[in-house]
Amino acid sequence: MSLTANIVSNQSNQISVTNGEAISVTIADRNSIVGIAAASDKHYSHVVNVGDWVANGSEWDVTITHSLSKFPSITVVDSFKQTQYPNLTHIDQASVVITSRGKFSGTVYFN
Repeated sequence: MSLTANIVSNQSNQISVTNGEAISVTIADRNSIVGIAAASDKHYSHVVNVGDWVANGSEWDVTITHSLSKFPSITVVDSFKQTQYPNLTHIDQASVVITSRGKFSGTVYFN
């Protein structure tokens, strides 16, 4: 699939993309795109605290339930804003188990 679009940027960190319908994108800084106003995909974020983890042998698990009715992509970011790469096991379309070698606090983003 290819997409042809007109992209216009202005001084207020807004980009307008037009391809039959307008899509607005806001840029928080030059390294990240914060939101796409026309996007309709489901998303969810969940804060994990150190006390939420349950021992599982030499590893730690935390189970998170969401209501996205899909197997979402998952990004785990610790409280120091560093992306973590734990093992992720989708139990079903509403829950996932995150397994890590150590406990940490942070936010889990589902999309």
